[in-house]
Amino acid sequence: MLRKIFKNRYGIDRLSFFLAFFSLGFILSRFLWPIGLIMLGYAFFRAYSMNFAKRQIELQKFQTIMYKIALALNKVIAPMIYQIRSIKEKIESRKNHKYLKCRYCRKKLRLPRNKGKIKVSCPNCKNQFITKT
Repeated sequence: MLRKIFKNRYGIDRLSFFLAFFSLGFILSRFLWPIGLIMLGYAFFRAYSMNFAKRQIELQKFQTIMYKIALALNKVIAPMIYQIRSIKEKIESRKNHKYLKCRYCRKKLRLPRNKGKIKVSCPNCKNQFITKT
């Protein structure tokens, strides 16, 4: 049945699906439902269109924009994920390691736990001091 309906029509692509999916959020909104109906109508218009060339150009522009958004998000989210992972590793290794800062250069140091008093040498400033682990 769908083959008969979409015969010689452009059909559903990523942009049409995106428009239809996000239009539902607008339709459920109290004040933005007209925007949702317009988006849904445009998604159906794209699916039933016979102008393949224009729909391909629109899809290409949409994919370019989505790629740029993904790159921008990756630049923001990747450092956050790295920080979360390092904090998680730090929390998991608290049983076996002690964390402290060098008294002179303030660099974070990781020392083994339960070794008593040990002489620590900072790798950054080469300062040596004795601390209890």
